[in-house]
Amino acid sequence: MGSSSVAGALAIAVGAFFIVKATENIVSALNISEIVGGLFITGIMTTAPEIFKTWSVVKGGVVTAGTTSVIADNAVTMTVAFFPLALVTTPIEDFQLFWVNLAFLFLACTGKQDLSPSETSKIVVESFYNKDNETLKKYTTPEGYEGLKSIQDLMAAGKSGNSNFEVLEETTDNEIAWVRFTTSYEENPELFKLLKINGNWKVTQQGAREKGPF
Repeated sequence: MGSSSVAGALAIAVGAFFIVKATENIVSALNISEIVGGLFITGIMTTAPEIFKTWSVVKGGVVTAGTTSVIADNAVTMTVAFFPLALVTTPIEDFQLFWVNLAFLFLACTGKQDLSPSETSKIVVESFYNKDNETLKKYTTPEGYEGLKSIQDLMAAGKSGNSNFEVLEETTDNEIAWVRFTTSYEENPELFKLLKINGNWKVTQQGAREKGPF
């Protein structure tokens, strides 16, 4: 575990202590139950910054990435923060609720990176035209990145902003996918070939004589 991970875990632990104390004070002042205060006051307030951060992603049409990142990040944070306290001093009285939360955490974390070929294509085309090369590299194969990077200055000149991305056709065959789409950047439809690598779809370079299925 690196120093940044240790620092992050410590920050979560300290933050969890103040969250608990603040929640106790709030529910005491309002004379409501702790679970109601935790779910509807503290829970909403701690989730709000994450929702704001991912709003641009969801607004751009990548709903899966936006919503699951909020769920997974907050579930991981609260689990890391409170699980040691539960083991040491806090009895678990409701095992059904406990296991439901663990199951939800697992589903949220496994779904966080599960972008579809269309969602990946949208991220790639927007990062290409907006020259966000860090994101472009993340969602492309090495060959795909080099190919797109070599034509970026020519193709993306004077083009940026919202893509108005719209899928025309999509097909998937095991580890290969093709997505045909339109954007506000180009008049004619564009076509991406994607490969599934380690469970994640990445845009790759299309062969010189390779024709798509559409």
